[in-house]
Amino acid sequence: SFYRRQYCFFTLILFKLLCRYKIKHNICFSREIASHVIAQYYAPSQSIFLTVNSHDPTPVLLDNRLTDVHTLTFMCGHFYPWQGLDLCISLVKELSVFLPVKLHLIGHLNNEQHDLIKHFPFIIYHGYLSNFEIDSILSETDVGLAPFALDRQGLSESSSLKCAYYLSRGVPVLSYFKDTRFHSDFYFYLADSLHSRSIHNIVNFILSCQKYTKQDVYSSSVKFFSHTLILTELNLLFD
Repeated sequence: SFYRRQYCFFTLILFKLLCRYKIKHNICFSREIASHVIAQYYAPSQSIFLTVNSHDPTPVLLDNRLTDVHTLTFMCGHFYPWQGLDLCISLVKELSVFLPVKLHLIGHLNNEQHDLIKHFPFIIYHGYLSNFEIDSILSETDVGLAPFALDRQGLSESSSLKCAYYLSRGVPVLSYFKDTRFHSDFYFYLADSLHSRSIHNIVNFILSCQKYTKQDVYSSSVKFFSHTLILTELNLLFD
């Protein structure tokens, strides 16, 4: 409606003024977001602080991984286009040539996606689950899958809470995009580019991660997503 458009317009103007003159610090989860805040909301560049999305879930490190099949899990609230379900299925189908695999899908699928997954016997669809049920599946999971198609949103990097949740359950992560929280040498996150994808790199990643315990994965990664540690770092910056 006309009034709704007017409301959105004036809200945007107000937010731009706040960013420019009143907000002391703008905390951004990636350089792309920081550039957007500077360009669209006129925030001074010196107000920008880069950090990562964080939370402190209680670790659940049950290990019920199977020896005869490699289990992958992809979970979302909704499988929106930028999650890249189509690309995920294409990848797992390719992996199935090299490894015995199964794929757990957790979250809401639309009717078209329901029709799509019927053609792939390696997919196990669950819909929405409780935290307890999710943790039970992750206890069997070898590798968790993160967004595959952020470029559909015009992005090339993220700081995903999903990745933090996987790692808090001792589950290594595979994605097609860079997660800003991890150093390039962090062992338990593989950001394999869609355009230069090496299926052999992914197979090797899945196989090599099997030799590590879930405690190994959690202990190596908690410093990258613990909001207790990250807030301490921010407090030092602002002091």
